[in-house]
Amino acid sequence: MKDQLLNRKVLFSLLAVVMCLGFTAMSYGQAVVSVDPAEVESPAAGEQLMVNINITGGEGVAGYQVTVNFDPTALSYVSSDYNAEYLPAFPGISPTGLASDSSIQFISLGSPPDGDHTIASVTFGVVEAKASSITLSDVTVSGAGGAELEVTTADGMVTVAAAEEEPAVEEEPAAEEEPAAEEEPAVEEEPAAEEEPAAEEEPAAEEEPAVEEEPAA
Repeated sequence: MKDQLLNRKVLFSLLAVVMCLGFTAMSYGQAVVSVDPAEVESPAAGEQLMVNINITGGEGVAGYQVTVNFDPTALSYVSSDYNAEYLPAFPGISPTGLASDSSIQFISLGSPPDGDHTIASVTFGVVEAKASSITLSDVTVSGAGGAELEVTTADGMVTVAAAEEEPAVEEEPAAEEEPAAEEEPAVEEEPAAEEEPAAEEEPAAEEEPAVEEEPAA
């Protein structure tokens, strides 16, 4: 009889613990870890861009792990500014940003304030100005006692502004060729003046016959 009562007490105690844990989990809202801004325009190659890794609705968070992935052909990791004020360093564990060629991992434990906060800011160098993604993976958000909290993620995009096409230069219409000047009709040559017929020579005057001399008396 005593054993039965003891078993019932243990069962009721376990049920009470489960119900308390359930109410505790329900009291926390779902956390969202995101890349901010969701879209960022890529500057020219050689320049830098920065994004924040934010957490919203993070109530009762006692630790998290986030891996930020990027395209190494478009971006290169430069540095990260970890927000230690949001999640102070746990004894023996410092807030860290572990970087590789294509990802950065953030891990920390502590007792952060509830609400919306920035986990870290990440600066990238632009290798090539092209469209690419900044994604989140292996995201774990835990509460007190190490219980995992519900979490969703929102990735980011690097965009490239469309090149503005220069307006086509309108070709000036070809100058209309002036009509060829009409050739003036050839001046008709006046017919050569007809030569007047040579004046007919008057017949030579007939010589008068010589007067015969009278014989001397």
